[in-house]
Amino acid sequence: MSNQEKDRLGDKLRDLEHGREDHFFAERDKALLAKLRAKGDEPIAATGACPLCGQALQTLANASACAAGHGVWLTRSQLEEMAGRSDGLRELLARLA
Repeated sequence: MSNQEKDRLGDKLRDLEHGREDHFFAERDKALLAKLRAKGDEPIAATGACPLCGQALQTLANASACAAGHGVWLTRSQLEEMAGRSDGLRELLARLA
């Protein structure tokens, strides 16, 4: 077997390995997305932690806020309810849909 044949075999094996890796990660991403979609309208507060820093979230009247000030999180239904009161927010929500 010549060196050129060995190189081609090595290339094919590397291509096969990369293909398997791509397939693995595509399936994992697909499963994670399905899991996220299954949560549906569950508020981030259900996790109890800020997705940015991990600190506990404070529960407000209609939202959850990071104690460190990283943001306020709303469910889709809460956002739609607020959009009913604001033309600009309604347009933004329509673009996100």
